[in-house]
Amino acid sequence: MSRGPRNLERAALEHRLRIARRDAEFLIQRLRISSPPVDPVQIARSERKHLRLCCGDYGSAFDGRLEYHSSKRRFVCFYNTKYDRALTDGHAPRTRFSLAHELGHYFIEDHHDYLRSGGKSHGSRSEFMASMPIEQQADCFAAHLLMPDPLVKSIVNQDDLSIGLITEVADTFKTSFLSASLRTVEVSHFCGAIVAVRDGEIAWTRRSDPLIEQRIYPGEKGPLRSKAAQAAWTEYLNGANVIAKRGGWARDWFLMYDDDLAQRLSVTESYLPARVMDTMIVVLSIPEDELCDGDED
Repeated sequence: MSRGPRNLERAALEHRLRIARRDAEFLIQRLRISSPPVDPVQIARSERKHLRLCCGDYGSAFDGRLEYHSSKRRFVCFYNTKYDRALTDGHAPRTRFSLAHELGHYFIEDHHDYLRSGGKSHGSRSEFMASMPIEQQADCFAAHLLMPDPLVKSIVNQDDLSIGLITEVADTFKTSFLSASLRTVEVSHFCGAIVAVRDGEIAWTRRSDPLIEQRIYPGEKGPLRSKAAQAAWTEYLNGANVIAKRGGWARDWFLMYDDDLAQRLSVTESYLPARVMDTMIVVLSIPEDELCDGDED
């Protein structure tokens, strides 16, 4: 039985993401990076014979751009420092991600070969805003480069998913809350998920593996079903930077095929505005004892 077009596209994207994760992990090992934060500038400089950096405030033109100059047989990596305007030293998390994203285009073989063979370069919008598979692959590379599995797991798996835990990851690795939240849920041994809300609707959901083991799956995109989240979105629109966490129901966020579980399973909802991306991040956490059926020997 053949798979439908959507399943084939998803399988192709998953293959791309596996390559991105593998290449980022290999680079971390090759450069013997063993403590955070990972410095993408130093990684780029390790390729100085073949790669030149060119940073500047490029306004709204692009976040990053990688070009191949055949006359000099080298790549030039442009990355936007507009996010650094309020800083006196170093790069902002979004700038660091933009550079790491362009390093994805440089180190991932297919991207590298495409540009060297005359392929057209383009400006990238980083941090999980693009829908093109090639950009999603570079985003994946960037996230795994800046937050390698061995380093991030030791922090994440100490406790349930929460804004405090994700903030600790973001501060330790000098990344945005959005990037840190995605990596945190990806490696967490606890039941939870991250949801991006844009224009009052669910844009995407990322869940931890233990949820799938419990046969709890991400719900559909579209209008918010959680009344608590609807109220939080109104606060977000009114400019709130701090929104109190609230209780809710897992059935408003997830698909469950156990009717009893769907009726009784609660969830803690925490919210954080990510205004630079016009997004409200929702952190969903389910206590492990909530998943017990109550039967004891």
